[in-house]
Amino acid sequence: MEARLHEDDSARPTPPGTLVPVYTIHGTKKLLDRVKHPVMPAVEDPTTALGNWYATAIFWRPQVAFLVNEATLFPVLLPLAPAASIAARFPDALESILKAVSTTTKVSACSTTTGRIEV
Repeated sequence: MEARLHEDDSARPTPPGTLVPVYTIHGTKKLLDRVKHPVMPAVEDPTTALGNWYATAIFWRPQVAFLVNEATLFPVLLPLAPAASIAARFPDALESILKAVSTTTKVSACSTTTGRIEV
Protein backbone atom coordinates (compact mmCIF):
# COMPACT_ATOMS: atom_id res chain seq x y z
CA MET A 1 0.00 0.00 0.00
CA GLU A 2 1.36 3.40 -0.94
CA ALA A 3 1.23 6.25 1.57
CA ARG A 4 1.17 9.91 0.58
CA LEU A 5 1.64 13.27 2.21
CA HIS A 6 -0.74 16.06 1.31
CA GLU A 7 -0.35 18.14 -1.82
CA ASP A 8 0.96 21.67 -2.10
CA ASP A 9 -1.42 24.11 -0.41
CA SER A 10 -0.06 26.95 -2.56
CA ALA A 11 -1.22 25.47 -5.84
CA ARG A 12 -2.13 27.89 -8.59
CA PRO A 13 -5.82 28.85 -8.87
CA THR A 14 -7.78 27.58 -11.90
CA PRO A 15 -10.55 28.89 -12.25
CA PRO A 16 -10.39 31.86 -9.92
CA GLY A 17 -10.73 30.82 -6.30
CA THR A 18 -10.11 27.10 -6.91
CA LEU A 19 -6.82 25.51 -5.76
CA VAL A 20 -5.39 22.79 -7.98
CA PRO A 21 -2.71 20.50 -6.52
CA VAL A 22 0.38 20.43 -8.72
CA TYR A 23 2.49 17.63 -7.22
CA THR A 24 2.38 14.79 -4.72
CA ILE A 25 4.90 13.77 -2.09
CA HIS A 26 4.82 9.99 -1.65
CA GLY A 27 6.15 9.28 1.84
CA THR A 28 7.56 6.09 3.33
CA LYS A 29 5.94 4.63 6.44
CA LYS A 30 8.96 5.82 8.44
CA LEU A 31 8.29 9.42 7.35
CA LEU A 32 4.51 9.23 7.72
CA ASP A 33 4.89 7.93 11.28
CA ARG A 34 6.76 11.15 12.09
CA VAL A 35 4.40 13.47 10.19
CA LYS A 36 1.24 12.32 12.00
CA HIS A 37 -0.79 14.37 9.54
CA PRO A 38 -3.85 13.31 7.54
CA VAL A 39 -2.91 11.66 4.26
CA MET A 40 -4.53 13.19 1.20
CA PRO A 41 -5.20 11.55 -2.18
CA ALA A 42 -2.39 11.72 -4.73
CA VAL A 43 -2.44 14.01 -7.75
CA GLU A 44 -3.11 11.54 -10.56
CA ASP A 45 -1.56 13.66 -13.31
CA PRO A 46 0.67 16.41 -11.88
CA THR A 47 0.15 19.67 -13.74
CA THR A 48 3.72 20.99 -13.59
CA ALA A 49 7.27 19.81 -14.13
CA LEU A 50 7.48 19.32 -10.35
CA GLY A 51 5.52 16.10 -10.79
CA ASN A 52 5.78 13.39 -8.14
CA TRP A 53 8.31 13.29 -5.32
CA TYR A 54 9.28 10.39 -3.06
CA ALA A 55 10.33 11.09 0.52
CA THR A 56 11.74 9.33 3.55
CA ALA A 57 13.11 10.31 6.95
CA ILE A 58 16.83 9.95 7.59
CA PHE A 59 17.73 9.83 11.25
CA TRP A 60 21.09 11.60 11.09
CA ARG A 61 21.97 14.37 13.48
CA PRO A 62 20.17 16.59 12.64
CA GLN A 63 17.30 14.50 11.30
CA VAL A 64 16.35 15.28 7.70
CA ALA A 65 13.68 14.54 5.14
CA PHE A 66 15.13 13.23 1.86
CA LEU A 67 12.96 13.89 -1.22
CA VAL A 68 13.70 12.72 -4.77
CA ASN A 69 11.91 13.79 -7.95
CA GLU A 70 10.37 10.89 -9.88
CA ALA A 71 11.30 12.17 -13.35
CA THR A 72 14.73 13.72 -12.78
CA LEU A 73 15.94 12.03 -9.58
CA PHE A 74 16.82 15.53 -8.31
CA PRO A 75 17.39 15.26 -4.53
CA VAL A 76 16.26 17.68 -1.83
CA LEU A 77 17.24 17.49 1.84
CA LEU A 78 15.42 19.57 4.43
CA PRO A 79 15.24 19.50 8.23
CA LEU A 80 12.72 16.92 9.41
CA ALA A 81 11.45 19.03 12.31
CA PRO A 82 8.70 20.06 12.43
CA ALA A 83 7.65 16.99 10.45
CA ALA A 84 4.00 18.06 10.05
CA SER A 85 5.06 21.01 7.87
CA ILE A 86 7.33 19.19 5.39
CA ALA A 87 4.91 19.63 2.48
CA ALA A 88 4.50 23.33 3.25
CA ARG A 89 8.28 23.89 3.58
CA PHE A 90 9.22 21.84 0.51
CA PRO A 91 8.67 24.51 -2.22
CA ASP A 92 10.98 27.01 -0.45
CA ALA A 93 13.64 24.34 0.09
CA LEU A 94 13.49 23.33 -3.58
CA GLU A 95 13.74 26.94 -4.73
CA SER A 96 16.78 27.63 -2.53
CA ILE A 97 18.55 24.48 -3.78
CA LEU A 98 17.85 25.37 -7.42
CA LYS A 99 19.27 28.84 -6.81
CA ALA A 100 22.35 27.34 -5.09
CA VAL A 101 23.12 25.17 -8.12
CA SER A 102 22.74 28.24 -10.36
CA THR A 103 19.58 27.28 -12.17
CA THR A 104 16.48 29.32 -12.71
CA THR A 105 13.36 28.19 -10.92
CA LYS A 106 11.33 28.64 -14.09
CA VAL A 107 11.04 25.38 -15.99
CA SER A 108 10.03 25.66 -19.63
CA ALA A 109 9.84 21.96 -20.50
CA CYS A 110 10.21 18.59 -18.84
CA SER A 111 10.43 15.20 -20.49
CA THR A 112 9.27 12.35 -18.28
CA THR A 113 10.65 9.79 -20.74
CA THR A 114 14.23 11.10 -20.73
CA GLY A 115 14.16 12.79 -17.33
CA ARG A 116 15.45 16.04 -18.89
CA ILE A 117 14.37 19.44 -17.67
CA GLU A 118 14.85 22.48 -19.87
CA VAL A 119 15.12 25.82 -18.12
